[in-house]
Amino acid sequence: MYSLHIIREIFSRIIWASSYPFAKLGCSLYQRWCDGEFIDAYTETLPQRKSRQLHEQGIEIGQRQVDIYAGLNVMILLLELNRYARERDDLKEEIVFYPSGVTQDARFRNQLLRVINYSDAIQLGTFNNLVKRYLDDVDFSSANLSSADFSRGNFSGLDLSSADLSGTYLSGVDFSDVEFIEANLSATDLSYADLSSANLSNANLSSANLSNVYLYGAYLSGANLSSANLSSANLSYANLSDEVLGDICWDENTIWEGVQGLETARNVPEALKKQLGLSD
Repeated sequence: MYSLHIIREIFSRIIWASSYPFAKLGCSLYQRWCDGEFIDAYTETLPQRKSRQLHEQGIEIGQRQVDIYAGLNVMILLLELNRYARERDDLKEEIVFYPSGVTQDARFRNQLLRVINYSDAIQLGTFNNLVKRYLDDVDFSSANLSSADFSRGNFSGLDLSSADLSGTYLSGVDFSDVEFIEANLSATDLSYADLSSANLSNANLSSANLSNVYLYGAYLSGANLSSANLSSANLSYANLSDEVLGDICWDENTIWEGVQGLETARNVPEALKKQLGLSD
């Protein structure tokens, strides 16, 4: 609630008559915040000034908290504008917000992870509590999100192609229809996650916890399941192989105990059928 003062001050000169200029200015503010410009300036900073004003009103909040809440609110506004643009044919090509910068620029791969870690510096879970509900239909392709905690979120429709999510805690997350093509999900906790119709082609799921995960209709061709735990996972109508990417990969450490739905899964490799006693 305190950051609302900052948001009003930052956007006091913005005219909402046109979405595109607002998005352009908002992205510029977001990038400057990510670079620490507002908190690191050698002159009196906006967070410092606002913190003092709040202190004079009996509201105890430091300039770091002010900076974090202000930046996250700018991010939320841009995420909502991005969502709105995705629903408009006349805007979806003009307005695209990348929380980790332009996807083809490797310099920005760590940007969102830095934002999450910076936000959680004042209290663990700050980013999750404030922002994760706005992350649907966002392009995270090629972003580095390793070891981030996105538990219990709804991220249906995201593009996480080639993203690094290794070691990430994603238990119980809704990832239905998400693009995970060639994503690194090694050692990720996806237990109880909804991955129905997700595209996991060529994804690295080695040592991932996939217990009780819902993979109904998911695409797994070429995915690496070595040492993965698939106990009680639901693979109904999942596609486990195709002519282009080939079969899923697994080894003697892959856990299949209690796996469900293989009788309806598509293109189950013969070697796996034999191993699990499903051959005719």
